[in-house]
Amino acid sequence: MNASDKQIMGAEVLMRWQHPAEGLKNPITFIPEAEEKGFINKMTSQQLKNCYDELRPILIQNPDFIVTINISSNHLLDAKSVRELIHYKGLITNLVLEVTEDVLVDSNDDRIQKAFIKLTAAGIDIAIDDFGTGYCGLNYLGQLPVKYLKADKCFVASIGTDSINSHVLEMIVGLSKKLNLITIAEGVETPQQVAQLDKLNIEIHQGWHYSRAVPANELIKSIEITKQRVKGNEEHLKEAVTVSS
Repeated sequence: MNASDKQIMGAEVLMRWQHPAEGLKNPITFIPEAEEKGFINKMTSQQLKNCYDELRPILIQNPDFIVTINISSNHLLDAKSVRELIHYKGLITNLVLEVTEDVLVDSNDDRIQKAFIKLTAAGIDIAIDDFGTGYCGLNYLGQLPVKYLKADKCFVASIGTDSINSHVLEMIVGLSKKLNLITIAEGVETPQQVAQLDKLNIEIHQGWHYSRAVPANELIKSIEITKQRVKGNEEHLKEAVTVSS
């Protein structure tokens, strides 16, 4: 959500597994094994295809709509995956790749550095996911073409408490502004958190306060409803201005 006008400006594309016996499974239950067994690149390939096919109505109407995909070192070390990501950048104009801090630490590997160079040369933006929970030296932020810092949900959850995490969130925002990066707050769940995040001038919010993870068709409906509501508000404002004048 765009913090300034509370409009939907993008979506993080997540994987789910419809297990025949156990029902819908979250990624934490299968992604680690998929990476270990070498399936993750093929799964991401299918994810990109599904993403483009299902979000096409949004992408046609709003090419600036942000679509973020999570990738790991497995993707960056595979030339085919890098080429595929660049290919989809041509279809999804505002494609953003989310990487965790441990991937950046691994960036001293020449292959990963070269992959980052190719991806950003193609115009793909990079976001650091769960920022603040791992180790990421400032030199990595200075050397790599990062655009977004995603403040981990544990820092957002600490808002209004005496936890040290609440101060860490302020530090992340300050660091982000000094480096001319955009801050995304993850795990936004309450109006109180929204109010505090607005005070900190955090540009983008993400979390259950706005929406749980939904299928693409429900996202499209939500965007249409939001557009209609904004249009209605604008029409009421015009009527008010006409009457007052």
